[in-house]
Amino acid sequence: MAAVRPLLAVVDDEESVRRALARMLSASQFEVDVFASGQEFLDSLRARLPDCVILDYQMPGLTGRDVQRQLALSFGSDQVVPRAGGWCEAAGIIAAALSGSIRRAKN
Repeated sequence: MAAVRPLLAVVDDEESVRRALARMLSASQFEVDVFASGQEFLDSLRARLPDCVILDYQMPGLTGRDVQRQLALSFGSDQVVPRAGGWCEAAGIIAAALSGSIRRAKN
């Protein structure tokens, strides 16, 4: 039986950032879903919940903070890694996931 790979969601309005993070995280044995907006991500939660969300805080429409508030209200989730502009500490995200610090949110 194959091991289940943790599912990470990358939410960022910049396509180049989504692509780069998805490529790097996939190479580190994570399953990755990408979303161009906070609303697109929230709408996806009906289908499946990620283990961790990498969330840009500076997006048009719903901001990252708006999305994080909605996650906390709906799921009590604390599995959000804020990405407030510029490059995030992707190596730290990968290290946290590999160490087991990232776990599935209860639903």
